[in-house]
Amino acid sequence: ERVVWSAGLFVAYVATAKLGLALDPVGGFATLVWPPTGIALAALARRGTGLWPAVTLAAFAANLWTGAPVAACAGIAIGNTLEAVIGARVLRRGQESAGPIASLRHAVALLAGALASPVVAASSGVASLWATGVITAAQLGTAWQAWWLGDVLGALVVAPVLLNWGGERTAPERARRRPAMSRLLELGLLVLGVLASAAVSFSGDPTAPLRRPHMIFPTLIWAAIRFGPGVTALAVFVISAIAIAITA
Repeated sequence: ERVVWSAGLFVAYVATAKLGLALDPVGGFATLVWPPTGIALAALARRGTGLWPAVTLAAFAANLWTGAPVAACAGIAIGNTLEAVIGARVLRRGQESAGPIASLRHAVALLAGALASPVVAASSGVASLWATGVITAAQLGTAWQAWWLGDVLGALVVAPVLLNWGGERTAPERARRRPAMSRLLELGLLVLGVLASAAVSFSGDPTAPLRRPHMIFPTLIWAAIRFGPGVTALAVFVISAIAIAITA
Protein backbone atom coordinates (compact mmCIF):
# COMPACT_ATOMS: atom_id res chain seq x y z
CA GLU A 1 0.00 0.00 0.00
CA ARG A 2 2.85 2.40 0.79
CA VAL A 3 4.32 1.79 -2.66
CA VAL A 4 1.03 2.74 -4.29
CA TRP A 5 0.71 5.88 -2.18
CA SER A 6 4.32 6.84 -2.89
CA ALA A 7 3.84 6.38 -6.63
CA GLY A 8 0.63 8.42 -6.61
CA LEU A 9 2.26 11.17 -4.56
CA PHE A 10 5.24 11.26 -6.93
CA VAL A 11 3.08 11.57 -10.04
CA ALA A 12 0.74 14.19 -8.55
CA TYR A 13 3.67 16.22 -7.20
CA VAL A 14 5.59 16.28 -10.48
CA ALA A 15 2.51 17.03 -12.61
CA THR A 16 1.34 19.94 -10.47
CA ALA A 17 4.91 21.19 -10.05
CA LYS A 18 5.27 21.49 -13.82
CA LEU A 19 1.99 23.39 -13.89
CA GLY A 20 3.19 25.83 -11.22
CA LEU A 21 6.59 26.31 -12.84
CA ALA A 22 4.88 27.21 -16.11
CA LEU A 23 3.30 30.32 -14.57
CA ASP A 24 6.11 32.90 -14.89
CA PRO A 25 8.19 32.02 -11.80
CA VAL A 26 10.89 34.35 -10.46
CA GLY A 27 14.22 33.19 -11.80
CA GLY A 28 12.42 30.32 -13.48
CA PHE A 29 11.76 28.40 -10.25
CA ALA A 30 10.19 30.55 -7.49
CA THR A 31 6.51 30.53 -8.35
CA LEU A 32 3.46 32.09 -6.71
CA VAL A 33 1.48 28.93 -7.50
CA TRP A 34 2.78 25.72 -5.91
CA PRO A 35 0.08 23.02 -5.43
CA PRO A 36 2.65 20.29 -4.57
CA THR A 37 3.01 21.74 -1.06
CA GLY A 38 -0.66 21.05 -0.32
CA ILE A 39 -0.51 17.60 -1.91
CA ALA A 40 2.57 16.57 0.07
CA LEU A 41 1.22 18.03 3.31
CA ALA A 42 -2.08 16.18 3.03
CA ALA A 43 -0.43 12.89 1.99
CA LEU A 44 2.10 12.88 4.83
CA ALA A 45 -0.46 14.04 7.39
CA ARG A 46 -2.88 11.29 6.39
CA ARG A 47 -0.52 8.42 5.61
CA GLY A 48 2.52 9.22 7.73
CA THR A 49 5.81 11.01 7.22
CA GLY A 50 7.32 7.75 5.99
CA LEU A 51 6.25 8.88 2.50
CA TRP A 52 8.96 11.58 2.50
CA PRO A 53 11.19 9.81 -0.10
CA ALA A 54 8.44 10.29 -2.70
CA VAL A 55 8.49 14.04 -2.02
CA THR A 56 12.28 14.17 -2.29
CA LEU A 57 12.37 12.30 -5.60
CA ALA A 58 9.43 14.26 -7.02
CA ALA A 59 10.87 17.66 -6.10
CA PHE A 60 14.26 16.68 -7.54
CA ALA A 61 12.72 15.32 -10.75
CA ALA A 62 10.39 18.27 -11.31
CA ASN A 63 13.15 20.87 -11.00
CA LEU A 64 15.64 18.82 -13.02
CA TRP A 65 12.98 18.48 -15.73
CA THR A 66 12.58 22.26 -15.72
CA GLY A 67 16.32 22.76 -16.23
CA ALA A 68 17.78 23.50 -12.79
CA PRO A 69 21.37 22.41 -12.08
CA VAL A 70 21.70 19.10 -10.26
CA ALA A 71 23.09 20.76 -7.12
CA ALA A 72 20.19 23.19 -7.03
CA CYS A 73 17.71 20.34 -7.51
CA ALA A 74 19.22 18.56 -4.52
CA GLY A 75 18.98 21.65 -2.31
CA ILE A 76 15.40 22.32 -3.40
CA ALA A 77 14.41 18.70 -2.83
CA ILE A 78 15.83 18.73 0.71
CA GLY A 79 13.98 21.93 1.56
CA ASN A 80 10.68 20.73 0.09
CA THR A 81 10.97 17.42 1.95
CA LEU A 82 11.63 19.10 5.29
CA GLU A 83 8.72 21.44 4.59
CA ALA A 84 6.33 18.53 4.05
CA VAL A 85 7.55 16.61 7.10
CA ILE A 86 7.44 19.62 9.43
CA GLY A 87 4.02 20.72 8.17
CA ALA A 88 2.60 17.21 8.52
CA ARG A 89 3.91 16.84 12.06
CA VAL A 90 2.41 20.17 13.10
CA LEU A 91 -0.89 19.22 11.50
CA ARG A 92 -0.99 15.77 13.12
CA ARG A 93 -0.36 17.24 16.57
CA GLY A 94 -3.46 19.37 16.21
CA GLN A 95 -5.87 16.75 14.93
CA GLU A 96 -7.87 14.13 16.78
CA SER A 97 -7.59 11.65 13.90
CA ALA A 98 -6.02 11.48 10.45
CA GLY A 99 -8.90 12.86 8.48
CA PRO A 100 -11.13 15.85 7.77
CA ILE A 101 -10.63 19.19 9.48
CA ALA A 102 -13.31 18.89 12.13
CA SER A 103 -12.18 21.19 14.94
CA LEU A 104 -10.78 24.66 15.54
CA ARG A 105 -7.59 23.13 16.91
CA HIS A 106 -7.11 21.16 13.70
CA ALA A 107 -7.73 24.25 11.56
CA VAL A 108 -5.26 26.32 13.59
CA ALA A 109 -2.67 23.55 13.24
CA LEU A 110 -3.13 23.60 9.48
CA LEU A 111 -2.68 27.37 9.42
CA ALA A 112 0.42 27.18 11.63
CA GLY A 113 2.00 24.46 9.50
CA ALA A 114 1.14 26.27 6.28
CA LEU A 115 2.76 29.50 7.44
CA ALA A 116 5.84 28.08 9.17
CA SER A 117 7.04 25.10 7.12
CA PRO A 118 7.40 27.02 3.79
CA VAL A 119 10.09 29.15 5.46
CA VAL A 120 12.37 26.10 5.27
CA ALA A 121 11.59 25.33 1.63
CA ALA A 122 11.89 28.95 0.51
CA SER A 123 15.19 29.48 2.32
CA SER A 124 16.75 26.24 1.08
CA GLY A 125 15.44 26.65 -2.45
CA VAL A 126 16.46 30.26 -2.94
CA ALA A 127 19.89 29.66 -1.39
CA SER A 128 20.41 26.70 -3.75
CA LEU A 129 19.44 28.75 -6.80
CA TRP A 130 21.75 31.60 -5.76
CA ALA A 131 24.68 29.27 -4.98
CA THR A 132 24.42 27.66 -8.43
CA GLY A 133 24.12 31.00 -10.25
CA VAL A 134 20.49 30.61 -11.34
CA ILE A 135 19.46 33.85 -9.61
CA THR A 136 21.45 36.91 -8.60
CA ALA A 137 21.83 38.42 -5.16
CA ALA A 138 19.46 41.20 -6.20
CA GLN A 139 16.73 38.61 -6.82
CA LEU A 140 17.02 36.87 -3.45
CA GLY A 141 14.32 38.87 -1.65
CA THR A 142 11.78 38.72 -4.48
CA ALA A 143 12.43 35.02 -5.10
CA TRP A 144 12.12 34.15 -1.40
CA GLN A 145 8.86 36.05 -1.04
CA ALA A 146 7.36 34.41 -4.13
CA TRP A 147 8.53 30.95 -3.03
CA TRP A 148 7.14 31.29 0.49
CA LEU A 149 3.83 32.75 -0.64
CA GLY A 150 3.37 30.11 -3.34
CA ASP A 151 3.93 27.32 -0.84
CA VAL A 152 1.63 28.92 1.75
CA LEU A 153 -1.20 29.23 -0.76
CA GLY A 154 -0.58 25.69 -2.00
CA ALA A 155 -0.98 24.40 1.55
CA LEU A 156 -4.03 26.48 2.43
CA VAL A 157 -5.92 25.95 -0.85
CA VAL A 158 -5.04 22.37 -1.85
CA ALA A 159 -4.47 20.51 1.44
CA PRO A 160 -7.96 21.19 2.90
CA VAL A 161 -9.61 19.69 -0.19
CA LEU A 162 -7.59 16.48 0.11
CA LEU A 163 -7.96 16.27 3.89
CA ASN A 164 -11.71 16.89 3.92
CA TRP A 165 -12.60 14.68 0.97
CA GLY A 166 -10.12 11.87 1.38
CA GLY A 167 -11.63 10.20 4.45
CA GLU A 168 -13.20 6.78 4.25
CA ARG A 169 -16.78 6.33 5.49
CA THR A 170 -18.74 3.22 6.29
CA ALA A 171 -21.91 2.30 4.38
CA PRO A 172 -24.26 3.51 7.19
CA GLU A 173 -22.40 6.83 7.32
CA ARG A 174 -22.71 7.24 3.56
CA ALA A 175 -26.40 6.45 3.77
CA ARG A 176 -26.96 9.03 6.49
CA ARG A 177 -25.14 11.62 4.41
CA ARG A 178 -27.21 10.97 1.28
CA PRO A 179 -28.68 14.40 0.45
CA ALA A 180 -32.35 15.09 -0.24
CA MET A 181 -33.48 16.56 -3.56
CA SER A 182 -33.77 20.05 -2.06
CA ARG A 183 -30.22 19.73 -0.76
CA LEU A 184 -28.97 18.74 -4.21
CA LEU A 185 -30.79 21.69 -5.74
CA GLU A 186 -29.20 24.06 -3.24
CA LEU A 187 -25.80 22.54 -3.92
CA GLY A 188 -26.32 23.07 -7.64
CA LEU A 189 -27.20 26.72 -7.04
CA LEU A 190 -24.10 27.07 -4.89
CA VAL A 191 -21.92 25.70 -7.70
CA LEU A 192 -23.40 28.25 -10.10
CA GLY A 193 -22.88 30.97 -7.52
CA VAL A 194 -19.24 30.03 -7.01
CA LEU A 195 -18.51 29.99 -10.75
CA ALA A 196 -20.40 33.23 -11.39
CA SER A 197 -18.82 35.12 -8.49
CA ALA A 198 -15.32 34.06 -9.54
CA ALA A 199 -15.91 35.00 -13.16
CA VAL A 200 -17.39 38.39 -12.24
CA SER A 201 -14.72 39.18 -9.63
CA PHE A 202 -11.64 38.37 -11.69
CA SER A 203 -12.54 39.13 -15.33
CA GLY A 204 -14.14 41.71 -17.57
CA ASP A 205 -13.81 45.45 -17.52
CA PRO A 206 -11.57 46.58 -14.61
CA THR A 207 -13.92 49.51 -14.02
CA ALA A 208 -17.05 47.34 -13.82
CA PRO A 209 -18.87 47.84 -10.49
CA LEU A 210 -18.99 44.11 -9.69
CA ARG A 211 -15.34 43.40 -10.53
CA ARG A 212 -14.20 43.29 -6.91
CA PRO A 213 -12.46 40.36 -5.15
CA HIS A 214 -14.81 40.60 -2.17
CA MET A 215 -17.69 39.55 -4.43
CA ILE A 216 -16.60 35.94 -3.82
CA PHE A 217 -17.30 36.17 -0.08
CA PRO A 218 -21.11 35.64 -0.12
CA THR A 219 -20.86 32.27 -1.88
CA LEU A 220 -18.02 31.13 0.39
CA ILE A 221 -20.00 32.12 3.49
CA TRP A 222 -23.02 30.28 2.05
CA ALA A 223 -20.89 27.17 1.50
CA ALA A 224 -19.44 27.32 5.02
CA ILE A 225 -22.76 27.79 6.80
CA ARG A 226 -24.82 25.32 4.82
CA PHE A 227 -22.34 22.63 3.68
CA GLY A 228 -19.38 22.64 6.05
CA PRO A 229 -15.60 22.49 5.62
CA GLY A 230 -15.46 19.96 2.77
CA VAL A 231 -17.59 21.89 0.31
CA THR A 232 -16.08 25.20 1.42
CA ALA A 233 -12.55 23.95 0.80
CA LEU A 234 -13.58 22.79 -2.66
CA ALA A 235 -15.23 26.16 -3.38
CA VAL A 236 -12.04 27.99 -2.37
CA PHE A 237 -10.04 25.68 -4.62
CA VAL A 238 -12.32 26.30 -7.63
CA ILE A 239 -12.34 30.07 -7.14
CA SER A 240 -8.54 30.09 -6.77
CA ALA A 241 -8.13 28.04 -9.94
CA ILE A 242 -10.37 30.42 -11.90
CA ALA A 243 -8.56 33.48 -10.55
CA ILE A 244 -5.16 32.01 -11.43
CA ALA A 245 -6.28 30.97 -14.92
CA ILE A 246 -7.74 34.39 -15.70
CA THR A 247 -4.68 36.19 -14.32
CA ALA A 248 -2.31 33.96 -16.28
